[in-house]
Amino acid sequence: MLVCLLLVATSRAQSLDIAPHVGLPGGGVRVPVLVSNVPSLAAAALTLNYDPQVLTLTNVRSASLGAFTVDYQDVGGSVRLAAVQTDALANASGAFAVLEFVVKPGAPEGAVSPLTIADRSLSGAAGNQLEWSSLITHTDGSFTVVSAAMDADADGLPDWWEDWYLGSVDFTTGAEDSDNDGITNQAEYLAGSDPLIGEPPFRIQYVSRTAQGLGLNFSTLSGRAYHVEESPDLINWTPRPDGISGDGNPAQVTVPFAADGSPRFYRLRSP
Repeated sequence: MLVCLLLVATSRAQSLDIAPHVGLPGGGVRVPVLVSNVPSLAAAALTLNYDPQVLTLTNVRSASLGAFTVDYQDVGGSVRLAAVQTDALANASGAFAVLEFVVKPGAPEGAVSPLTIADRSLSGAAGNQLEWSSLITHTDGSFTVVSAAMDADADGLPDWWEDWYLGSVDFTTGAEDSDNDGITNQAEYLAGSDPLIGEPPFRIQYVSRTAQGLGLNFSTLSGRAYHVEESPDLINWTPRPDGISGDGNPAQVTVPFAADGSPRFYRLRSP
């Protein structure tokens, strides 16, 4: 009896992908260009089409996948992108470039800009061309203008904030701590801080005694305003007039001792 064995090689599909994204009018959005399982990737080129009535392209930069040198030309609605890497990557999977857009300030909620890929090509080491074939697919994406409060996955984080900082609304939840700095992602959102960069906690860090009263010391972020509020009962809060404009350095607000010696409670707010 003659038996014939046929060896069938299986591998992941090689692909290029631009996922859906969301953002606010006047805000920014980062759109990564993702490749998956492309062996010996050394260069990539593509044309990405978008709606210039909704988005304005401000920059294209290299992402985390290798040290790609990125160049681009934007003609208002169509950006030609080229990315070149000195040494070919053995099995490229990840983002090799990120396009940074600003949403037109007057774009209405619900407006959608299709993000479509065209004229795509990849090349590998020693000039070997990796031809697009039935095994190499691509997925177009879209951009949608949303409201500041929209939270499609109900994780305590607005969609636009997750998309801007984390690249996807599915990346994490408000209860997680993406940069392991002891502050949850929801607290980072409320404080206006970056969830991927460990920063000092948003709170009164320590209290010092001065001749004028108590010094409330806290860290600040550049461009944010801070106010100390006081209360005699933890129910009724009154903002103090001595607000602080953050510059990235520690700050102190001094509150006088209560004339009658009654207890006072203090909290820090950043509108």
